[in-house]
Amino acid sequence: MKKSISRQIAIIFIGLVVAIIAITILLNNQFLGAFYVHHKQEALIEVYEKMEEAVARSGSSYSTLAEELNETIEIGNLNFIIVSGANQSILTSTTNEFQSSSMSQQLSGYLLGKNQVRGELLQQSEFYEIHRARNVLDDNVYIEMWGILSDGSLFLVRSPLEGIMESVKLSNRFSLFVMGIMLVLGSVMTWYFSKRIANPILELANLSQRMADLDFDVKYMSGGENEIGVLGRNFNAMSEKL
Repeated sequence: MKKSISRQIAIIFIGLVVAIIAITILLNNQFLGAFYVHHKQEALIEVYEKMEEAVARSGSSYSTLAEELNETIEIGNLNFIIVSGANQSILTSTTNEFQSSSMSQQLSGYLLGKNQVRGELLQQSEFYEIHRARNVLDDNVYIEMWGILSDGSLFLVRSPLEGIMESVKLSNRFSLFVMGIMLVLGSVMTWYFSKRIANPILELANLSQRMADLDFDVKYMSGGENEIGVLGRNFNAMSEKL
């Protein structure tokens, strides 16, 4: 039957699941990247606050700061550099000379106002700015915070944006995979339960047709304690009286 209840239930359920999948993917593409960037900004601010705590605790000594920030920068995929007012490196999170030089030059670019032209300002305070910017040496895009600490030292903290976008892509793929499995399992379950619902109704339809043909010996046999079962028992009672 083209208009059977089981078919209609299956179409409604599958349509809902497909709509949910489409909306989820759309929302992920539109907002998940921005959510990750916002989360990364919070990680950068956390690093800045720990730098300020180190300055307040021990003046211009940063001897224990690298250890304190080690877990934060590893989890957040961050790197930082702190330089003195004379542009001499005080502390850096990387032992790679190229990365250290790259961050030092990027910081100089901010001081000269060059990076601001190429990048996008995301957040600003009296002591720091957070930008989405492209590094001139490796041509990668980063989320970067730069500014000045209370002891006069300059700092730059950054995280590659490529990793964030890759996380968004992986999240979308995983969501699509999980929802595809849900669609298949849901379709099977919908078919099974719709049959459980439709078969007693179809039996009642056949029973009513036979009663219309004056065959009062037919009985509803599927039973059940729900509304369909009550209707079936009423049919049986009506058949006996007729």
